[in-house]
Amino acid sequence: MRLDGYVIDKDSKFLVEGRKIRLGKRGVRVLNMLANIACKKTSSSGETWLLPCRAQIRELEQLQHRIYLIIAAKNSRNPVLQCLAIMIRGRCHGTFGVPSIVRLYDTSDPAIRRHVVRCLKRLGAWAELRHIAEAEMDAKIQQLATQTPGRPFEDRRKNFLEHIPRLFFEPGQPPLVIAPDVDFQHGKPAKPISLIRAVLERIHKLVSGWRF
Repeated sequence: MRLDGYVIDKDSKFLVEGRKIRLGKRGVRVLNMLANIACKKTSSSGETWLLPCRAQIRELEQLQHRIYLIIAAKNSRNPVLQCLAIMIRGRCHGTFGVPSIVRLYDTSDPAIRRHVVRCLKRLGAWAELRHIAEAEMDAKIQQLATQTPGRPFEDRRKNFLEHIPRLFFEPGQPPLVIAPDVDFQHGKPAKPISLIRAVLERIHKLVSGWRF
């Protein structure tokens, strides 16, 4: 496989976030999957070209190989493959590779900048997005990078309460059901009233500090 003009294999090494990473078999597989998807993009494919590739994209998301997605996004010179790697990295969540994603914003390609902003929003990199929103000249990308303020709590609470289904019921006395084979004649007899009174008096004396 070729990446950035040279052949790569499982022994190829890349520098990611200050760490030297050996690609290995898993990395080669991820890059090959990305390349195969990117090859299906043509000038006439429009915005729906990824729909037939949903199964492969879901598989890449489930693999959660964030580091190889960063390698692909950083080292590829194919804009389609870069955008694809950035997009899937955003769907894998986590914070690994955020500085590398931010550095990819420094490009004249608006498509890559849009994918970088979407990726950072998914990763919750709000500080980086604020800097991008201040520097971005494209109004659409700037709007995309701008963090919208949350709705007031009272509005959210009111909306929540309005959509809770209310259940009305009338309290009633449940019927007492006694099994026909219940025998009330062979139970233990009740304690005599004198014994109960003696026990209560003793408890009262204990509570009040009476010394026996």
